[in-house]
Amino acid sequence: MKIIHFTTCILSLFLICNCASKTKDGNPIGIKDDKQGKNLTEIYWQLTELNGKPVSEFPAQNKEPYILLKEERNRVEGTGGCNSMGGSYVLKGENRITFSDLIATEMACPGMELESEFHKALQITDSYETNGKELRLHNESAGLVAVFQASSGK
Repeated sequence: MKIIHFTTCILSLFLICNCASKTKDGNPIGIKDDKQGKNLTEIYWQLTELNGKPVSEFPAQNKEPYILLKEERNRVEGTGGCNSMGGSYVLKGENRITFSDLIATEMACPGMELESEFHKALQITDSYETNGKELRLHNESAGLVAVFQASSGK
């Protein structure tokens, strides 16, 4: 009898925990979904537009320009088309992001305009929009500074 009662209690507890009412986003009631950074990190973001110009209008690059926002230690890595770059990012409130401590290797490549503008765009970015497939970086005074597409990567 005691074994059946114990088993019934455990089973009941399991069902209560797993069958609790859920919100429309699938989270149990009372547990909020942290949307900050959702659909943003650990995604290879290929640069497609910079300061209103398609990347294809810039001189050909040695590498595909991209960024990857790493969750661990809030690091950003990528390339501007020639040089590898890295730094830090901070998510501040809903859809607010800033990049800092950006550094890059210093190889010389033909047509460095894209890389230079890309680096400046990251430095002035203060907000973003994303749906998981497209990432748009903004600056309050300059407007839209960069557009990226989620990609399978290198």
